[in-house]
Amino acid sequence: MNCPTCLSPLTARLYEGKIRLGQPGTRSAADHVIESCKSCGIAGLDIDPTDYTSDTYRTTVDGNHGVSEFPQIHDWEQASLLGAIGTKGLAGKGVADAGCGGGRFLDLVAGFTGGPTIAIEPTASFHAELKRKGHQTFHSTADAAAEWRNAIDLTVSFDVIEHVDDPVAFVGDLKVLTKPGGRIVVGTPNLDQLLLKLLPMDFGSFFFRQVHRWYFTPRALQLSLERAGLKDIRVRSIQRYDFSNLACWLRDRRPTGNAAIELPKY
Repeated sequence: MNCPTCLSPLTARLYEGKIRLGQPGTRSAADHVIESCKSCGIAGLDIDPTDYTSDTYRTTVDGNHGVSEFPQIHDWEQASLLGAIGTKGLAGKGVADAGCGGGRFLDLVAGFTGGPTIAIEPTASFHAELKRKGHQTFHSTADAAAEWRNAIDLTVSFDVIEHVDDPVAFVGDLKVLTKPGGRIVVGTPNLDQLLLKLLPMDFGSFFFRQVHRWYFTPRALQLSLERAGLKDIRVRSIQRYDFSNLACWLRDRRPTGNAAIELPKY
């Protein structure tokens, strides 16, 4: 397998063993290998992952692909996503979300912008609800670009680039949607994880998963965005989990989530 960013072979072995299928607690039947590019740092899975455009993918990662269950699974993430983008200057702007799922980020940002919200989601079972909530809905970025080419002020995509065959081409599609001077925000899990260094096997079997084709360090993401033709790029890390989750991983070798233990207040 070659790196999709610099086209070098993936030759540095990061992990070999069981990996997560999708939901926490699931495990692959066979061992898998994760190898990285020595040049840019991107890592890849040794098999074709679950097709993220299928209902099977939603069932694998969420336990259910229904619209009604989506908010309770994903609402907790939305505040950090909006915080990363900020609300300044959104009034009247057009916002597109590529891989929006049930559209909870668009629901949130619609209250700040008042402009058109473009929902791009390959899972067809979400479309009726997305349209009901007023989002202009498309199956793919190519479909959306037929109507919104170079017209979107803010294009976002969270936790999608790690699934696609060609990350550089995917970002290029986002660029086609976005007007000159507009913003593109791409979010993905960070391969440069402290717990991967401290607990490479225990945390690796949780972090690596069969629905993800690629894993990005900040540098690898920067290079992928550059190769796609983006300018004025800024890469930043957002920590969604608190110190208690780190402490419990070190103690219990398993995920516990936020506020698992009460930390002393000073």
